Amino acid sequence: MSQAHHNPGQQRRTIVMALSLAACSMLACTPEKPAPKTHKKTADQQDDRKPVAWKGEDILALWATRFEKLPAGAFDTAIPKLEEKELRQVLDRFFTALSTGRNMQRFARTAREELLAEHAQAVAGLAAFLSDSENDETNRARALAIFADKPHPLLTTLCLQHLDDRQRLVRLECVRRLRETMSIGVIPRLLRRTREFYEEDPEILTAIYVSLAQAGNLSGMETLLSWLSREDLRAHAGTALIGIVALYGPAYVESDGWSGLAKKGQVIQDTWKREGRVSLLEPERTPSLDDRYLLDREFWLFLRHLSGKDLRVVDETRFIGQHAGDAMVPLLRESLRDQRLHQRYHALEVFMTLGPVGKSAEKEIHALLSPPLTRNYALNAYGCIHGEGALDLLLGVLRTSSDQEEQIGALAGLSGLEAPAAFDYLRDRFHTEKSVELKVWIAKAWVASGRGARQQARTYLQKLLDDKAFHEPTLLDMLREAHR
Repeated sequence: MSQAHHNPGQQRRTIVMALSLAACSMLACTPEKPAPKTHKKTADQQDDRKPVAWKGEDILALWATRFEKLPAGAFDTAIPKLEEKELRQVLDRFFTALSTGRNMQRFARTAREELLAEHAQAVAGLAAFLSDSENDETNRARALAIFADKPHPLLTTLCLQHLDDRQRLVRLECVRRLRETMSIGVIPRLLRRTREFYEEDPEILTAIYVSLAQAGNLSGMETLLSWLSREDLRAHAGTALIGIVALYGPAYVESDGWSGLAKKGQVIQDTWKREGRVSLLEPERTPSLDDRYLLDREFWLFLRHLSGKDLRVVDETRFIGQHAGDAMVPLLRESLRDQRLHQRYHALEVFMTLGPVGKSAEKEIHALLSPPLTRNYALNAYGCIHGEGALDLLLGVLRTSSDQEEQIGALAGLSGLEAPAAFDYLRDRFHTEKSVELKVWIAKAWVASGRGARQQARTYLQKLLDDKAFHEPTLLDMLREAHR
């Protein structure tokens, strides 16, 4: 079939089957059934190691045993309800504490001190205060500000609940209170808030990125560095980056200017992208085992839904995993052993994005090369994490397999591997390939293998885009990469 008459519907189906995990979550989330057909395993002849036999486990049940019991300080602990009389007294203290009249300042100060003296009771009252729609935005935010520098587990719980609040000043104060907890356990829900279209206020996003950075997560660096080139956002980004650079590298000095600040920030960003962690110069506090448990438990609150049917939560969980650096990798490795097909699919997609940060999952991903239903995803992920022998494995698939979806998985893996040694093969294949689907993914892998491919690949992809001859979002993503 000629390129001009190629069926776009068939192209989309190929893309979805080969690489889009979102489509998988729309299927029944049950343990894996036997595959209806067996793919050829000729590529395994190119791998020195014999594929590991895969046996599914009920990882979700294992996690339930590990995490369901609420530990002290858990962020999903229920905030207690106060009796009506007690609640009225606490709310009266809040209204007095928020008084602005000159004659009321002494009473306001006393009320604030009383609220802080009975922290748990005060947070219960604060929950009711924030829930009352008659209280305006300013007073709701000022009520949260009473607890500045006075962290408490129940306050953390309340602030996490109000990260999605309709009023921006309330969201901003919640982020500030969460920063003061000095707990790594707040990372997952702060990360969720940075997902596209969730939090769009630059000041709040900046506060979240700073809070994450102070907790050891530098996923916001890429955005902050890009904002330096925007006049309307430079002030937000510059202030945040100056503070972050001081935590992780040589401090900013006035003579650095914007360009010097960007260079220092880029060094930190490169380390984060490569290793999934960056060490603080002078840690204010070393996370305890309890902190690590709270973090894993917060991850679990999302990961337990990874094989579920709520696509929004599935997407949120994948996003968190893709931006958590190496912090979620241990639990994601366990997901790869789960008996539920979609738990494994979605975990594999996270590793495709993590790249070499997820290399510790090499054994688990390699084991998923054997089952036909996970082979194509595993080929992709194995290349992206730079697994041992990945180049020979992936080139072996491309040279011997007649399965188009398997070849697309191998090409996607080569794109993540970014191997110059594959350049000549991909160049020759690009010029001889007849299938539009395969040629698109060959172009992507070829660009990743060396700069010499960029112009020809861009020209080809742009023509497909202009002719509406292939899946538009996929082409746009590839063209962005080809122009970097």
